[in-house]
Amino acid sequence: MHGLEDELKKFGLNSYQAKAVVFLLENPDSTAEEVSKYSGIPMAKVYQVLDSLVKMGLASYSLGRPKRYSALPADQIVSRLVGRIEDRLASLKDSARTLLEQLSEASVEGRLQPVKIVDSEEGAWAEYGKMVRRTKEYIYNTSDSLGWDSGYSHGNLMLPAYYDLIQKRKVRIRCLYPDNYNLLHTVTLVPKGIRRKLFKIYSYPGHEARKIKKDITLFFSVSDDERVFLVLRDGNEIVGGLFINDPLTARTFREVYDKLWEKGVPVTSRMVEAAIRYAGKLLK
Repeated sequence: MHGLEDELKKFGLNSYQAKAVVFLLENPDSTAEEVSKYSGIPMAKVYQVLDSLVKMGLASYSLGRPKRYSALPADQIVSRLVGRIEDRLASLKDSARTLLEQLSEASVEGRLQPVKIVDSEEGAWAEYGKMVRRTKEYIYNTSDSLGWDSGYSHGNLMLPAYYDLIQKRKVRIRCLYPDNYNLLHTVTLVPKGIRRKLFKIYSYPGHEARKIKKDITLFFSVSDDERVFLVLRDGNEIVGGLFINDPLTARTFREVYDKLWEKGVPVTSRMVEAAIRYAGKLLK
C-alpha cells in the first residue's frame, strides 16, 4: 500500500500519519498497540500520530479502555485534506501580500523584491536544494529541531545538493543548532540510500557547527549575500518556503546570523565524530 501512502503524503500527511490512515481504513476499531504493531509506527510515536489524525478530523475513537481508533470514510478524508490545503493556501496568500508590501517599503527604491513562495514541505526542500547548488562561497543555516528533522527526512532533496557543493572545496557551510538538538536522532531520519553522502558532508573540512542556548524560532538559510530561504509554518507543521533573491535582504540576514553565531558554542569534535561513526554503521 506504499502507493496509497505516497498519495496521502502529497496532501500534507507525514509518513506515520499516512501509514496510520491506510491501516485504519483496512482495520477499523483498532487499538494503538495494534496500529503500532502492524503498521510499523513506533509505539513511542503512535499515540501522537493517532491524536493528530483525530484533531485533523481524519479519524475517531471509541470511549473505553483501551481506546479503539477508526478512520473516517474515504470520501470524508479526501474532502478534509483538500479543505486543509485550500485553507493553507489562502493563509499563505494573505501572508505573502503582507510580506511583499513590507519588502517593497524596505527597498531602497521602493521596488518589489524578487520573491518565490513554495506552498508544500517537499517543494520547499526541492527549491532549497537548487539554492544550495547555486552557492559559490558560503551557505549558513539555522533552525529549531522541527526544521532540521524536516530537512533531513527530505534528505533526498537536499543532501545530494550539499554533496555536490562540497566538491568545490572552497565553500563554507555553517549550521547553528538549538542547545537541545539531537544530532544522532537526525541521522536516523535520512533516507538510507543517501546516508553515505551525509557521511561525506559531516567529514567535509569546510563544515562548521555550533549550538546556541537561546531558543531559535526562525529557520532561515542565507547564501553568498544574495539569497535567503525562510521556512513557512502552520503551528508545528512546515507547509512551504519563502525564497528571496535580493542582496540587500541577504546581507541583513547574514548580519543577524553572524551575531547569533558569535553567541554559539562550537559543537565538540566528539559529538560530530560520534554522529559520523553512527552514520557509518548505518551504511552497513
